[in-house]
Amino acid sequence: MLNDQKQLKFKDLDNAMRSLGVTPNAVEIQELGKKIENEFKRRGLIFEEFLSLMTKKLKESDSEGDLIKAFQMIDVDGSGNIETSEVIEIFKELGEGFDRQTLKEMVEKVDLDGNGKIDQSEFIQMMRSK
Repeated sequence: MLNDQKQLKFKDLDNAMRSLGVTPNAVEIQELGKKIENEFKRRGLIFEEFLSLMTKKLKESDSEGDLIKAFQMIDVDGSGNIETSEVIEIFKELGEGFDRQTLKEMVEKVDLDGNGKIDQSEFIQMMRSK
């Protein structure tokens, strides 16, 4: 999914976006690709740019239902919490190779109640605060 510069390839944007609950149409993907090529002068997104883009997309929808859908897609086991193992799985699907400690720290930043997991309200709060 990533090119040799560790960027998410344009051809994979659609699948990556859908994995987070965003359902772009072909025109949106094409426009996004052109925008990135013009702004960044390259043919892919680094992961942080992709996360920022998805955060904006989910905020634009302004629908709690969309945020809940995105949460449920990441909450693979349906427990009502996103655990470090689920974050690892998402990053693998997106082709990112972060170590377990880095991902654990990412979860801890969002985990407001300190239980080691991200619940739905913490996820929604994080998405709306970006």
